[in-house]
Amino acid sequence: MNYWGILSRGFQKLPMVFEHDQDHYYIVWETSFSVSEFSLEWWTDAIPISKQVRRHNIVKAQYKMIDESHHRYSAIIGPVGHTTKVHYKCTSKSAWTNEYTIPRRSETELTRILVISDNQNGPTEFRQVLTGIQNHYGKGNAPDAILHVGDSVQYANRLEDWQNQLFSPLEDAGGYQHRSPIVWVPGNHDHDKARTPDNCNIYADMYHGIQTTEGLDAPEVLNGTYHRFYHTASLGTARIIVLDAECPSAEQSEFLEREL
Repeated sequence: MNYWGILSRGFQKLPMVFEHDQDHYYIVWETSFSVSEFSLEWWTDAIPISKQVRRHNIVKAQYKMIDESHHRYSAIIGPVGHTTKVHYKCTSKSAWTNEYTIPRRSETELTRILVISDNQNGPTEFRQVLTGIQNHYGKGNAPDAILHVGDSVQYANRLEDWQNQLFSPLEDAGGYQHRSPIVWVPGNHDHDKARTPDNCNIYADMYHGIQTTEGLDAPEVLNGTYHRFYHTASLGTARIIVLDAECPSAEQSEFLEREL
């Protein structure tokens, strides 16, 4: 297993990148100990104006202590504008990641989307599938995006399910989740739809509608009652509309009418 970063720097989950909207990405990672002043640094390949140095954006990560050995951090990248690549890394004085690159296809380019689902409770089979996918793309290559249409874990409230059934298999297969943005469509196994404070939506909530890392400090986000899964994602020539059948709402219906 590829645990170089996890063992040497205290990371339990290296960064996973999610498509957040047309211009933003949501990043989540986790350590086994509390890290003060964790930041996410990101920049793009956009041509600098008048030969100015390319700007690096640094945002302080939002922190959530799950338990004594699970410390989650999250941040939002963007707006990224018109660029072919977005680079990022997570840094602090005591822990840091490699630099990762998210490629971005134009609206006229062919986009390779990996569609997966229902890998819950089958980590061995999931690894076999991912190995076949890795052999198809070749070492060092990856799909442009991943569309996960639900049921990534068996029980959303079991931390070991998230590690063993989703994060670790992806890491062992080459770490697609660091560079291939995931369009996340949570299934009924992935989240607690009750939306009560301190629920078990530890990794499933993407916080669509919030476009800054500072927004992740809102009380309704911190206590677990914020809920918005529905959103759109444009991947090359494809336009994907994500809806939440578990928690329908008037706001979601209005959103769909606008999109259509």
